[in-house]
Amino acid sequence: MGFRRPLPVLAVLTCAALAAGCGGGPSAADGTATAEQVRKGVAAAYWTVRPALPATLEEPYGQGAFTACDKSEAHGKGAVRYDIEDYLSPKDDSETMAQLLSGIKGALAPQGWTFAPVDIPESAMPDPRREPLHGWLATRGGVSLRLTLHERSGGEPGAGYLDVLSGCRRFGKAQEHLLAAYRNGSSRDDYRPTAASPRPVPTGFPTTQASTQ
Repeated sequence: MGFRRPLPVLAVLTCAALAAGCGGGPSAADGTATAEQVRKGVAAAYWTVRPALPATLEEPYGQGAFTACDKSEAHGKGAVRYDIEDYLSPKDDSETMAQLLSGIKGALAPQGWTFAPVDIPESAMPDPRREPLHGWLATRGGVSLRLTLHERSGGEPGAGYLDVLSGCRRFGKAQEHLLAAYRNGSSRDDYRPTAASPRPVPTGFPTTQASTQ
């Protein structure tokens, strides 16, 4: 009985030595391929949702990035998600937040999105200076829509952000590069429509200083 206790320790040491398996996570190539599929799924949701929103909003200006999940979230510790953020600004300066929210809910209900109020942590607030901020969340098919809106004030309409979010995932040996590539707003995937590409979906990932040396 006294000789059985060290065996799990030996197994752990063997796993660490092998690195390529035994819980080490996907390779960089596999993690990157998975990240590409996650991004495509979020982009598909964005291009289903965004064109359905009221025509009273300004043109789409989506920007995407991989970001670290909050450790307080389900499966968030040590995980990453993909997020497309778009600022929703009504063309009519007199539009209130209530009118904006009602228009969004009405436009997306036929697609099966049902929003419920949520608390928005300060770390997730795109612009914490605009207080108070109000949040709503809808989830279906593994993708979430988060609205972070503020009231009309100072002659500006009720406006805010739409975030289209993947679930929290781990991407093995590609994860560190993904986070570094998008860190601190240094790079963003561009989802602005053009005449040549009315519904763009990015390919490839930004490079980092470390990866180019």
